[in-house]
Amino acid sequence: MDRFELRRLDYSLTEDHTALQNAYRQFFKAHCPIETVRAAEPSGFDKNLWERLCAMGATTMAVPESWGGDGATLVDLTLVAEEIGRSLAPVPWIDHVCAARLLARLGAVEADVVSGKQLAALDVQVESGTGARLIPSGSIADQIVVRDRESVVQLTFATRPAKVDNIGRLPMAWVDPAAADTRTVLADGRMGRGITDARLTSGGC
Repeated sequence: MDRFELRRLDYSLTEDHTALQNAYRQFFKAHCPIETVRAAEPSGFDKNLWERLCAMGATTMAVPESWGGDGATLVDLTLVAEEIGRSLAPVPWIDHVCAARLLARLGAVEADVVSGKQLAALDVQVESGTGARLIPSGSIADQIVVRDRESVVQLTFATRPAKVDNIGRLPMAWVDPAAADTRTVLADGRMGRGITDARLTSGGC
């Protein structure tokens, strides 16, 4: 082989990957027909489907073993995400696992978030800012992680923010950190900027 020729890599799925993909494809085929998708349009969320998905281990797989999860790879998570998209499943799994992985990185993930009993949401904007921002699952989340100026902050609301009507039927809401009932600073200054930027720009979520 010419020394300048690029090495050919095998990116085909392993047997374990294929088994995982098939398991979730069958799960959504059985539990997420189009009727379920349509019925969830008003809220953008099907709680029963979410609980079934959590029982499959879909939330625990995303978190490192050191924090009570199963330590799945990004390939594993991508395969699950593809099946969620294929079925148009009305569950905020991608938002939740991104938030859970960031919380684990910050040493602040709770067992109920790992299990999916509590829904976590994430403000995905990389630039620091203030004021209200649209959060894709903000109207159903139990806790929301945002960048507020130079800090990474965990918010909770006694009354969840109202759902914003949107063409994608997502449980989207305007979330203002200043209106939160509780506000916990998880990281500040350079540490906060470094962690969130790395997680949001490198695919580490």
